[in-house]
Amino acid sequence: MTTAETVQIAYDDIGSGDPAVVLLHGLFEDRSYFAAQMRHLAQRRRVLNLDLRGHGASDVPTDGYSLDVMAEDVAGVCDETGVRRAVFCGHSMAVALRVAVRRPDLAAAVVLLDGAVLHLPPALARMRQLARQLESESWREAAVGFFTRAAGPAAERVRTDIERAPTGYAAPILRDIAASSTGVHAHELASLQCPLLYVHGQMPIDLEQLRQLQPDVIVEEIPNAGHYLMLTAPDRVNAVLDRFLEVIK
Repeated sequence: MTTAETVQIAYDDIGSGDPAVVLLHGLFEDRSYFAAQMRHLAQRRRVLNLDLRGHGASDVPTDGYSLDVMAEDVAGVCDETGVRRAVFCGHSMAVALRVAVRRPDLAAAVVLLDGAVLHLPPALARMRQLARQLESESWREAAVGFFTRAAGPAAERVRTDIERAPTGYAAPILRDIAASSTGVHAHELASLQCPLLYVHGQMPIDLEQLRQLQPDVIVEEIPNAGHYLMLTAPDRVNAVLDRFLEVIK
């Protein structure tokens, strides 16, 4: 798919059934992180699994890295492939939430896998500190240290992907995540017009505030799996998704 800025977005499109499931990886990842979910869900649903701009096999533009722009890319893929309704399932950075709020016509539901929203104050301070460190020449070392601590059994995979990541997209995306974490995401969650599933691993977020903003939210806990749930606990993630998707029409 080619965006208006001529950025090529790579994706897999397999299976059939509506609404489709659109899988959206997190920072420094690619669509292979969702390989187990794609195979499982495609038995009953159409599944689109994207490489966000700057990641995987998608183009790496020199700028244009924000949650808004990535959400536009995702919506563009949906429009181009004829997806009229989708469950947007995203890991960590809340691109799925941003798409659903900007394009409610497309959103049948949202799944946030350990989503980076509503951070508790100490965690938000650490994220802002990392965003500043990512502006320095030693940004890779800072990113490896931060993300591998949260990776658990997936630490070596995460380290490898950060070490080979292109220069340029990490700092602006993380700044946007940190800036959106409280006020912007709180507004988006309050205004969300479709069902929401939050799958909690170890992201230090305010679950009480989440339930206040979205009283009908379904919160599922997957303990002892770290932040990269789809890699470290694929069967448990698949089971949670199956239960949620059963009621999404």
